[in-house]
Amino acid sequence: MTLHLSGYFDNNFGDDYMMKTIIAKLPNTKFIVNENVSKLILEEDNVEISDDITAPVIMITGSGFMLNSYQSIYSELKRTVKGISPGDYCIGCSIEPFKNKLSEYLIKLKLNKFRLIICRDKKSYNWLKSSVKKPEIHCTNDILFSIPDEWIKKPDENSSCLGISVMNLNCEPYVYDYYQKMAEAADYYIESTGDEVILLAFDSGCEDDISACEKVRRCRYRTDAGRIRHSRYS
Repeated sequence: MTLHLSGYFDNNFGDDYMMKTIIAKLPNTKFIVNENVSKLILEEDNVEISDDITAPVIMITGSGFMLNSYQSIYSELKRTVKGISPGDYCIGCSIEPFKNKLSEYLIKLKLNKFRLIICRDKKSYNWLKSSVKKPEIHCTNDILFSIPDEWIKKPDENSSCLGISVMNLNCEPYVYDYYQKMAEAADYYIESTGDEVILLAFDSGCEDDISACEKVRRCRYRTDAGRIRHSRYS
């Protein structure tokens, strides 16, 4: 069987590993991509780059159905008018709150174009069952819970540190309080244990979580900044 792989190819930790996990779990299925994708995905033997657009499309995504701005609503409206299909199968999704009735309506139209949807939480499942009629719908645990054990690096028994995942909240009204609380958590851990903190930037390219890590560093006021560092997923 051959499937055309669709999703967010933007170096996001969650998206990349969801795709990689599904690909690895289906070794007898060939997945084709026609975009630049993460090297993690291309490591799998059953992935190849091709311009073939005839294969059924499988979308592997997390929160892939959000229209949070008028620009995104306008773009989705154009795709709807043109009859552009998102794919045949959707795996791993969750349904986020809608900005307004128009965004909800457009998402319903989009979801109804799938043949199969597998979501990752009961709230999304209940909404899908009541709002989307055409596709077959199932609910399973998050794909990331099934990452093979051999992919998970064993920690160094001689070292100890705390990893904090930091998100770039841009212009949200509570952004300073968020960064301050992350900094206070880092301070507390360092002062309580004497170990270091690693700020993790699992960004998707446009989110720029690495700048959020720098903001958290600047918020700290009690301990040596040398004990806190950041790491970008790539």
